[in-house]
Amino acid sequence: MSDDHAPDSEGRDLIVPDWAKKLPSPWRRWVSVALPLALALSAKASKAYAKQKLLLADVEAFKEGQIAESKALSGLRVKLLERYIDADLSERLRIEKDLQFLDEKRRKSQVYLRAYELLDEDSGTVEPDSGAEIKSEWRDRFDELAGKNNEPWREELLVKALVSEAKSPGSIGPRALWVIGTLEEELFHAFASILDISTTIGGDRIIPKPFDMNKPIPNCELGNQSIGSLLFLLSDSNLVSDISNSSISFDREATVAAAYGSSAVQLKFKQEHRDLGVIPTQLGSRLASIYETTPNSFGQEIFDNWLATLRDTIVDKQPFGRAS
Repeated sequence: MSDDHAPDSEGRDLIVPDWAKKLPSPWRRWVSVALPLALALSAKASKAYAKQKLLLADVEAFKEGQIAESKALSGLRVKLLERYIDADLSERLRIEKDLQFLDEKRRKSQVYLRAYELLDEDSGTVEPDSGAEIKSEWRDRFDELAGKNNEPWREELLVKALVSEAKSPGSIGPRALWVIGTLEEELFHAFASILDISTTIGGDRIIPKPFDMNKPIPNCELGNQSIGSLLFLLSDSNLVSDISNSSISFDREATVAAAYGSSAVQLKFKQEHRDLGVIPTQLGSRLASIYETTPNSFGQEIFDNWLATLRDTIVDKQPFGRAS
């Protein structure tokens, strides 16, 4: 048996994954035995692992393949630690490098598993969008980021980004992925707090006027912060549009859904309508699409005050989902 191939339980030749080929020869041979044995637990998992593609119809099969890889990595890590005890200095340095490499693989595998669990919760399947697949450049960058020792919020964004790309390749894009990987924690929490008080109007996120620029935002991770102070922090982030000329517009007699938290209404405007406020940029909107907001009392107050200003501009208002 070569270092790069190993038979599975049915005698088929399985290719040892690329990450294992980078290890010293003794560890490649160990993986060539352990990994096929793990994958052999499911023929579907073997097939899914061999393909190594994200857009697969059988999500559960790919999950099994990722779990099998995680088990193989864990076993290899134990073997390395056992050898580390009796190794000399130079060998310990090599083993430490191998352990670091395995930890990166383990972290990446966990991100993939969490993403597939979310996909499974949504529908149980992943249907490719008109045959489109995630671009290799995006996948390479994603894999690099997923292997890092990320903060919980950054890892969560990576998981959601992978899910979004699986459903609709290109929905996040390389620039947004770059921002996820490089965004400073302070800026993330500032942007998150802005999103937490944003209303969704006609599918767009906005903090609609009127609102108090100086009122503290509840539960802000950055402490006593207002809309004004957060916009100052985000001024060079390219995540939020210039408030002085940001607006969304709707045509006369347009029917528009608006929602905040558990409150949702359907509106019909008498005439052309325009709302001014705080609006994410295109880049910010991509990040907003994968962020799960936490509603609060200030955001509800803004939503209610905005609805109150519409009394003379709408012909109908109904709870969302009911016939108008």
